Amino acid sequence: MKKFAVLVAVLVVLGGGAYVAFRQGWLARLGRGAAVGPANAGQPAATPSAGGGAATPGLGTLPSSTGVPGGIGTAVPPEQLAAIPADLNLLSLDMGAHVEWSSGRDATFPHEIVFSFLDHQTVLLSAVAINPHLDRYAKQTPKDVEVWVSTQSAKDGFVQVAKGTMRQESVPQRIEFPPVQARFLKLRLLSNYGGEYTSVAEVQAFEGRAPGYTSILQRIPGMAALLVAANTKPAAPDAVIPGAAAASCGPVVPTPRTELGPQSRNVLVIANNDNDYPPLNYRPDESRGRDQVDYSVYGRVKFTRVGTAETTLPLLAQNFDTVVLSQVCDIKTSLSDQFKRGLIGWVSLGHKLIIQDSDDCGSSHIPDYSFLPYKFASSNPGARGAAGDRLLFVEENMLGNGREGDPAFLDIDNWLASKNDNHNEIGDSNTITQYDPQWCGHLFGTNVLKKNGFMEAYAHYGKGLIIYDGFDNDQSSGVAYRQLVTRELAQPVNPDGLMCSAHLGDFVITTDQRLKQQLLTPARAYQYPLTLLSNQGYKGNIKLSLAVTPPDPTMTYRFEPDTIPLTEIAQAMLTVQTTGQTPATAHALAVRGTDEANLSNALCLQLMERKTGAIQITSAIERPKKASKNLEIVLDVSGSMKLPLGKKTRWTTALDVLKDVVSAVPDDFNVGLRVYAHRQPARSKATCTDTELIVPIRKLDRGRIQSAVSRLQPRGETPLIYSILQAPEDLKGVGGGSVVVITDGEDTCKGDPVAAAAELKNSGVDVTLNIVGFTLKGKQVQEQLTTLAQSTGGQYYGAQSGQALARALWIATIDKIPYSVLDATGKEVAKGDAGAPPEELPPGDYTVVIKAADQELRENFTVATGVDTTLKVVLKGDKFVVER
Repeated sequence: MKKFAVLVAVLVVLGGGAYVAFRQGWLARLGRGAAVGPANAGQPAATPSAGGGAATPGLGTLPSSTGVPGGIGTAVPPEQLAAIPADLNLLSLDMGAHVEWSSGRDATFPHEIVFSFLDHQTVLLSAVAINPHLDRYAKQTPKDVEVWVSTQSAKDGFVQVAKGTMRQESVPQRIEFPPVQARFLKLRLLSNYGGEYTSVAEVQAFEGRAPGYTSILQRIPGMAALLVAANTKPAAPDAVIPGAAAASCGPVVPTPRTELGPQSRNVLVIANNDNDYPPLNYRPDESRGRDQVDYSVYGRVKFTRVGTAETTLPLLAQNFDTVVLSQVCDIKTSLSDQFKRGLIGWVSLGHKLIIQDSDDCGSSHIPDYSFLPYKFASSNPGARGAAGDRLLFVEENMLGNGREGDPAFLDIDNWLASKNDNHNEIGDSNTITQYDPQWCGHLFGTNVLKKNGFMEAYAHYGKGLIIYDGFDNDQSSGVAYRQLVTRELAQPVNPDGLMCSAHLGDFVITTDQRLKQQLLTPARAYQYPLTLLSNQGYKGNIKLSLAVTPPDPTMTYRFEPDTIPLTEIAQAMLTVQTTGQTPATAHALAVRGTDEANLSNALCLQLMERKTGAIQITSAIERPKKASKNLEIVLDVSGSMKLPLGKKTRWTTALDVLKDVVSAVPDDFNVGLRVYAHRQPARSKATCTDTELIVPIRKLDRGRIQSAVSRLQPRGETPLIYSILQAPEDLKGVGGGSVVVITDGEDTCKGDPVAAAAELKNSGVDVTLNIVGFTLKGKQVQEQLTTLAQSTGGQYYGAQSGQALARALWIATIDKIPYSVLDATGKEVAKGDAGAPPEELPPGDYTVVIKAADQELRENFTVATGVDTTLKVVLKGDKFVVER
């Protein structure tokens, strides 16, 4: 991370106690001053003194008041000239929002303050403005002031151009004079109103105009275009905004991700401390298990942090693609108006702005976002350490979604529950309290103020993107928070990949993300479960209606119900029916809600024309119940495990396989190990109750499991059913889970599988039982164990070899079969897990690569328009194969 250096040279001039501050460089400034308004033509003028607009006799010859400084005169296009702010403060170009000064105590007059301009360039100076200090320091107000300039050095060549008398008023007071060339500006303070100190809250210097003169801003490469953009409002987005009175939706063509451009690479962070923006402290080599944070982003991003005191307009002309405003609570005064105007123009040219303000900015310290192009304000609970009880997606997109395995996956369930390395202070998060429909909702929640609202939203502006993140940065060590802020950086600057399906309003209508864009199929019914959300305490009765673009009489629809009282959250169902006569072209569906006061909002749904084909990967080994992250392994250590199997024994084979399988179990699983028949010999009366939980069910500890089994030796009979019946008690403390039993024989202790199934069902603990019969033969016992496993939602797997055991265990413990799809060039174009919805792909030749346990399966296929292809992974013998 790079930080800009600040160069401030202070010269103390002997004689009369004069104090001269001379500065140079991009980010130099004296300090942070009081809040003041921008200088403009309407500023009150200082009282002119005699000769205030002309040179004092005997001080030397002034440069021509209309002359052009040598080497900087060029023809300037009218639109660029008009873009130069009339209130441009030349001193803020390298000194930040405010330039303030104070003398020493009882220092004698005159006081002299010398300023240079950006990079010691020569400017055409036409006025200065001085704002005396706050009212309580009225006696420190400078009284008689002279303005001097030099084109030579900070010490030599000065001539007086004006003088005036300051009033005891805390406003900028302007002293104007004919435009004059200057490299250095000197203010001579001759007296004050009786104070021990003399102080100035702000100094401003203003540029003149003359034929052929090139403004100092226009000499900065890239600044001219930025200034024009800052003064030109970009065209409105093509789509009509659903919150508007005449809103409708139009058919859209999705933008391929490959055309969205790069992620953030060169990021300017405006924050006063590194901890204000947590990603400054994230590293590309971080590894925290399998928390699905793409830390590689931080190997591609270059951060440059500057404090608000060092934030100047020329920074925007550098090669940054992203600006982050983090915890800039006093943004109204700490950043200059000209910087904020320039920032919005910069965004419109195709850049990204990220705003974060939660925690440091409290109810008495609320940022002023009036500079943003769209109406915006946020609530600020401040630092209360409060957990939140609601957070949901209103739109799932590239910034974050609930699809586990997707690069933009955001684990909001565990965030709310403070599980899996997450910390919930969502209650401290800010919600958006003022908005217009140009803002698009992403994440919706409830903070400690008990108001429902959006905690993250974004807006398209020109060719750029603005993202607001209201989440408390105290959660910076949590997985979900890291996922979120990393995706904000990974989101391409091009906003076209964000569909803006939920525009902010007094209420919002949404539905499942996967339903918002579907392929149109004639003679099909489409069902949309609708959710209506009250924003910031809204209450009303919402009437639902639907408009189809283009109009199509072959389509019918119904809402159930069509009028909904909304106080917080409400549900409805929309059914849309196409017929055989419905053309298979794109249709847009505008679901509009309108209340009694004619407030409205809409949800845009798309039925797309199909120009693709589909590939779906399925699996014949899918289980009725989803695998739990709480896992108990029950291992047979009976005497028969000593029997040979190839060049090994059943026991040593099982140990090898168990080690490999445990190494593949995800880090966030809770895993325990129960064994049986390991202490008592077969002839002992205690052998049929010889079972022990040797590793309790807790966060996975692979080393402990391996160490525990390595000390065991097969000994006794097979109390299989008795051991299985201990599982509910073992899993009770973690709320239930999955059990995988490895046995090489049937129960030899008179256990009853039928009675065991009933006992497990009535235990009150959710137990899913998967049984692996290792070298187990006998049709009757296999059928009994299959019935027992299936009664709990599990399966029975047979395995006659070590390889088959490995695959059976892999299936029983980890039910995902990941795949990736490669195009003809070998580039990955899709990925997922077997059983996921079909992937739509352009026509062409592809290869799917499937990872099934220790096998890699490759299958070529061809996609044709309108044709669906299904590939199924099945287990034949001890090998996985792909069937069509």
